[in-house]
Amino acid sequence: MVVVFRAARVWDATGGPLLHDAAVVVDKDRICQVVPWSQTDVPKEAEVHHFLEHTLLPGLIDCHAHVAGQTYGITTAQIPEAKMALLAAHALGRALRAGVTTMRDLGSTYQCVFSLKDAIAGGVVEGPRLLVAGAGICMTGGHGCGSMAVQADGPDACRRAAREQLLHGADVIKLMASGGAATPRELPHESQLTVEEMRAAVEEAHKAGRPATAHALPTRAILDAIEAGVDSIEHGALLDAIAIDTLLKHDITLVPTLSISDRMVSHGAPVGLAAYTVEKARELLPGRAPRIGQAHRAGVRIAFGTDSGAPFHPLGDVVHEMLLLQEAGLKPEEVLVSATRTAAATIRRQDEVGTLEPGKLADLLVVRGNPLEDLHAMAQPVLVAKAGRMLEGCAVEPNAYLEQVRATISARI
Repeated sequence: MVVVFRAARVWDATGGPLLHDAAVVVDKDRICQVVPWSQTDVPKEAEVHHFLEHTLLPGLIDCHAHVAGQTYGITTAQIPEAKMALLAAHALGRALRAGVTTMRDLGSTYQCVFSLKDAIAGGVVEGPRLLVAGAGICMTGGHGCGSMAVQADGPDACRRAAREQLLHGADVIKLMASGGAATPRELPHESQLTVEEMRAAVEEAHKAGRPATAHALPTRAILDAIEAGVDSIEHGALLDAIAIDTLLKHDITLVPTLSISDRMVSHGAPVGLAAYTVEKARELLPGRAPRIGQAHRAGVRIAFGTDSGAPFHPLGDVVHEMLLLQEAGLKPEEVLVSATRTAAATIRRQDEVGTLEPGKLADLLVVRGNPLEDLHAMAQPVLVAKAGRMLEGCAVEPNAYLEQVRATISARI
């Protein structure tokens, strides 16, 4: 069936001008036309939706999330896999209604992420289409060990770990090049995996036609990861001019995830986030936005990622990240490009999603107001369509479901 979406404004993310009083015509799961309303040839049998005070734009893409990450102060090993899968499925449904139609999961030792990916693709579970890394790869005691990553030491062990995730169906290989905030006895400025260790895993990813990305905060870790051949850098919170020059020289995408530290500090304590994590996150706050702004002004390609997944930063919590990117110096349209066209290229799905063009999947988001003038409009999703299937929009808020999900996760552990 043909469905026509008419809106006061249509932003197609291609780089062209904003269209006023325009329509997107969808046939089944694909876009047929993006044209001014006056030029729309509406079939008699078409279903027409009018949004005369709204903006229609492509569905959002979150390049960095952790689908199975809701621990609520409980040791990850204590939470049964089946229970985590159910919580993740619920959270993914809310993320989709917030406007995220595609999501890249970057690390979980819960193998249910692969089943969730398949269940969503098969229409059994409602949520964004998923690309998954499986377990990230870290050194012994490294960032994410026991929760987001498996431990491996030496090139051969890292090669094997990458092959194991590819065997399970990984779409991307995730490497921990530096420390972070969430793991005991590590510091964000420390380098972790070596160039040789990461290169072995990257080789396996590239042999399989998959990208590799690295969690890397300080310059040394960023340089090591780029030397190892990764395709993108996650976070980059402590980068400097040398790291920026290297990102530009090698044409590497940066996924800043500015909002995770903010959410840890502002919303982490009520859900039992460890005090050492909150304190390390607090220490990362000063200077992050200016550093990312410096990278952006220099021409580094920025892709959108939230690092969401915990109750203090739920899947679909996108607006805060957008506002922080704007604070860093990106214009509203540049922020939206980072979450659509650039994000699609980063996850290698630019032929299918990321822009509103004929032939692409009908991933659409309708918001009240004009986000090109005020990004707060992104907190008012009215309708979301994923491959043409329509859902009512609904923004998510940190800790909004805290008691409900805490009761679920704590019962009978």
